[in-house]
Amino acid sequence: MRKIQFCFIVLLIALAASVEAYAVEDPFERARQSLMAIPKMADPVDPHPQDKSSPAPAKPAKTTTPTETELPAVQPESKKKNDAEELIKIGGRIQIDARRHQQSATYQDPSSTGMFVSLRRARLDARGELSPKIKYKTSIEMADKVKAKDLYIKVKLGGLTYEGGQFSYPLGSENISSSRYYEFVEPSILSETFSGSRDRGLLVLGNALDKRLFFSAGVVNGTGDNTPDRNNSMDFVGQAQGLLYEEKERQLTLWVGGSFESGIRDSSESESVEIAPETESGFALFAADLPNDQAYKRMRYDVDAKVLFGSATLAGEFLNGVFTYENQATVRGGYVFASYFLTGEQRTVEEGLLERQKIKNPVDTANGIGAWEVALRYSWFEVDDNFFTAGGLFDAWEGVDPEANARRGTAWTLGVNWYPTSKSRVMLNYIKTVAQAFDEEAGAYTTLSNESAMLLRLQVEY
Repeated sequence: MRKIQFCFIVLLIALAASVEAYAVEDPFERARQSLMAIPKMADPVDPHPQDKSSPAPAKPAKTTTPTETELPAVQPESKKKNDAEELIKIGGRIQIDARRHQQSATYQDPSSTGMFVSLRRARLDARGELSPKIKYKTSIEMADKVKAKDLYIKVKLGGLTYEGGQFSYPLGSENISSSRYYEFVEPSILSETFSGSRDRGLLVLGNALDKRLFFSAGVVNGTGDNTPDRNNSMDFVGQAQGLLYEEKERQLTLWVGGSFESGIRDSSESESVEIAPETESGFALFAADLPNDQAYKRMRYDVDAKVLFGSATLAGEFLNGVFTYENQATVRGGYVFASYFLTGEQRTVEEGLLERQKIKNPVDTANGIGAWEVALRYSWFEVDDNFFTAGGLFDAWEGVDPEANARRGTAWTLGVNWYPTSKSRVMLNYIKTVAQAFDEEAGAYTTLSNESAMLLRLQVEY
């Protein structure tokens, strides 16, 4: 009931702001003010000569032509067009991938070995401003199947922004950033597992310390996108990014941040903890199906940092997930990457997150070659022993198969990116992934999966 009341209040505020934004001034009152603004002309001089004994007539007042600043402001026709553009803006992105996978593993999925061309994303967005304080966005994904992505409204009140609907909620620095701005074709090996992805809920966003600290906090259903709530509890989420140090002359910047999600999963829900390669090759390195007859608490959090120094970027993130039944089991990991622009650009970061890259010499200018970037990333993960041990989570827990599920894994990704313009990009990645199982009898780790992959992506925004 409280959620319904809160959403009803937000709706009333949005309607009131919309009416105020679209109030139109009385045209008759506007015409009256325009006439009042025209300067009064002086009386004309009598053409007939006057008697010398009569007082000399006063000199006529100097007439002036009203200047543009003296006239009432009139909106040009082009303004109406701009207003329409603010009301709705159509955009989106297209990402076409070519991938080649080669696996050598204890288990091998033939369907994920070979070369593929796929439409990774085909997104259609519509966004706009109903007033300076009310914004909205809708986003539809059309690759493979049509489904809603972003569907939300933002309302600014008292220095804060209130967001409600379905949105990408804050969990993990890499996942909060749009796929349009990744340095690599896909996020790191553990980011998908920790991805906040999208959910339905309410957020409050703001900034402090002269816009050096940006934060958000709120509640979400905890069930993911396009899925209704299945219980009476909500997941609490929060995120912060702070500009810790900045020296503009040397182009040196340090951002630090973190995020969290915490919630209770009850008997009406089921969940699978899954870790897959960065290559999106279609098989899991680790998968644990959690039962839906046991309530448990799930908590996920991360800490991250970014250092920008001229054309170089160094960034890293640590992620940890805790699943609590009678006992706890964790999944942890992270990544670190370095990138460098050969053409002199600096990585574009706003509010601590990646944004559209600015290009010095796009190809549509004289002698433009676009921007060229090289990047290297190392990512890793580890899975708690309690997932593999009988009774590790609760008495009836059987444990996952240790011969078919990795306890740890690493991935190296080497990338070259070419940005013809700020809204287009060609990416080439080589990824080497190694997953290891633990042999209880030998007391040592053995290679479970060894995959090499080449990924090529063509991306445009419109």
